[in-house]
Amino acid sequence: MPRIPESELERLKTEVSLLRLIQSQGHTLAKRGKDWSMRCVFHEDATASLVVTESKNLYHCFGCNAAGSVLDWVMKTQGVSLPHAVQILKTGAPLEGARIGVARSQMRHLAPLVAGDVPSGGTAAATHDQGAQGDPSDQSAPALQALLAQVVGSYAANLKTSPEALAYLQERGLDHPELVEHFQLGYANKSLTYRLPPGHTQGGRAVRSQLQALGVLRETGHEHLNGCLVVPVVGLLEGATPAHAGQVLQLYGRRIAPNRQIAATYAKHLYLPRPLRGVWNEAALVAHKEIILCEALIDAMTFWCAGYRNVIAAFGVNGFTQDHWQALKHHGTRRVLIAYDRDDAGNLAADRLATELLETGIETWRVLFPFGLDANDYARKVQPAAKSLGLLLQQADWLGKGKRPGVVVSEPAPLEVPTAPAAPVVKTAAAKQKKSSTAKPEPTPVEPPSLAAVPVPVCVSVPAPELPPLPASTHLAQATPMQPPITAPVAAPVAAPIAQANSKGEFLLSLGTRHWRIRGWQKNLAPEQMRVNAQVRTEASEGAKGIGSTEAAYYVDTLDMYSAKQRAAYVKQAAVELGVCDDSIKRDLGQVLLQLEALQDAAIQAALAPQNPVPVLSNDEH
Repeated sequence: MPRIPESELERLKTEVSLLRLIQSQGHTLAKRGKDWSMRCVFHEDATASLVVTESKNLYHCFGCNAAGSVLDWVMKTQGVSLPHAVQILKTGAPLEGARIGVARSQMRHLAPLVAGDVPSGGTAAATHDQGAQGDPSDQSAPALQALLAQVVGSYAANLKTSPEALAYLQERGLDHPELVEHFQLGYANKSLTYRLPPGHTQGGRAVRSQLQALGVLRETGHEHLNGCLVVPVVGLLEGATPAHAGQVLQLYGRRIAPNRQIAATYAKHLYLPRPLRGVWNEAALVAHKEIILCEALIDAMTFWCAGYRNVIAAFGVNGFTQDHWQALKHHGTRRVLIAYDRDDAGNLAADRLATELLETGIETWRVLFPFGLDANDYARKVQPAAKSLGLLLQQADWLGKGKRPGVVVSEPAPLEVPTAPAAPVVKTAAAKQKKSSTAKPEPTPVEPPSLAAVPVPVCVSVPAPELPPLPASTHLAQATPMQPPITAPVAAPVAAPIAQANSKGEFLLSLGTRHWRIRGWQKNLAPEQMRVNAQVRTEASEGAKGIGSTEAAYYVDTLDMYSAKQRAAYVKQAAVELGVCDDSIKRDLGQVLLQLEALQDAAIQAALAPQNPVPVLSNDEH
């Protein structure tokens, strides 16, 4: 089991009242000054020698020296381990009376998982059958699916009471208020074993056998996804595979490693040891003909949280399966934007997949992140994610032959979350919990209807708000994680150019949030020459409450302003370094050129003027 954070243990020791816990077990305590006393439950006591100090939330027996916190009380009176005691207190499960003398409690204290009726042949023996290893299409599917549904619900309930899992979601920018509920995200922390009937009973053996058939438990009895954030892959109610409608087809686990040593020892990405089936968020294929395809589920959920709901995910770099192909064909997908990681493996897989997609008649683009980054890394470093990811979608490379198809881009606007459920799995108690009444309603980002209306910031005749700077791949700065909700950008007013020259002869021009510095313009004394050193930069800014904060960025190069090829290269690279669209830099460069030509004309006239003009004499002087 992952190591329980010390902060979590201290929180339970402080927040759970030991006095009320003891009283709930049916014990009678008498007030003695500031403390409470009772007969000790750990030895034969006739003098009420056990004292509970309410102010410190501790107990101590002056007869047998038993002492400790609320965690110690639960472990000793219930005969459970520390992790089990933590789960009992976190879930608020009722406690039985003192069970002194029991080496290990047989009471589960948590809602138990119940094994279903399995027809003959549907046993754990199926686990060893590579072809039908827990396949939900076999004759035991109803029983196994019902049990797997309970597992998903248990993991979902764990997530809501696990600070380490919630902190991980926030760290990865996946703290969207609707993500957890919509996709039934969960956390495996070994508490599942506390919900199983005792192993020596018939029911205990049956449920363990079925969990092993599903791959949830290993042959050793340990949870396969222990220590992982769990994302279920669910068959759509009316999807490409109707036989699997509403079924949990796979569970993806992303290990939450508390330190580097554990991260290096255990695999980060896990799936149940069963065939990779289904398409995560298949509802997107129903609603849209243009789809963003990510390499991993974390990246796909990043796009989803940023407002791009037309996103699905493969099962890793080589995990585009037959189910994906069948779903694309069944739902009539026309365009795919491949948003795989920008590394050697991702590039190779994207190129191979693009070739196959184009051969089937599906238009294909490649979303290019800075080298070495994936969607989640990029969205966390370049805020706000809705605008930075939108820019990359707008600038995606066309991988087909011939002229790139035209794309009309619209501004993002808040819409409701799609009604098609992505996880119609199991109606568990955790899934039925209502949202907190104190939470303020927030608008949900747009679900883009098509690539012809992808919600990304776009360069139009009136300049749109500038994107935050895109750091160079070798100097990636940390940015404030995205905070929901993502609202539609508001067009900024057009700022008038501010030009000036300093004492060094440098030409300075400010255009909105970009500041230009031009050197060497004085040397261009021929009308057909304009070779200069051009620097453009943006300053660091701080958004409201830290949201949308950006860091300073700049780009500098020497170019001939009259060379279209050099201008185009400068525009493209400067746009990447500053994180803005090409048209913004192109318009700025046009303003700079006009100002430089005016300065050049004045300089040429001054150079051609006589240095020592002949004096004009008056009549008297003549």
